[in-house]
Amino acid sequence: MRLLKDADGKYILGDPAAAVEPRLFGLPVVPTKAMNAGSFLVGNFAEAATIYDRWQARIEVGYVNDDFVRNLCTILAEERLALAVKNPQALTYGNFAG
Repeated sequence: MRLLKDADGKYILGDPAAAVEPRLFGLPVVPTKAMNAGSFLVGNFAEAATIYDRWQARIEVGYVNDDFVRNLCTILAEERLALAVKNPQALTYGNFAG
């Protein structure tokens, strides 16, 4: 979208060579490799979904099997979260016309 031009040949969203924070219509743009090129997801994420934190991040350090003899240490780090989409109407997904 940063490369779109108007009828006069001017860039609609500003010069693409300028180092600016990616924003569109005053909202932050988050690039991701999780979506295909030409696709978009727009929404009010605070209204659409809730993150439930079952327990806070925890880290455990210890020895497993022969780790002590081999001068190794095992580290386990985990956090349990759940994402519940309660209002899917607050999200819009689609593809740009090519």
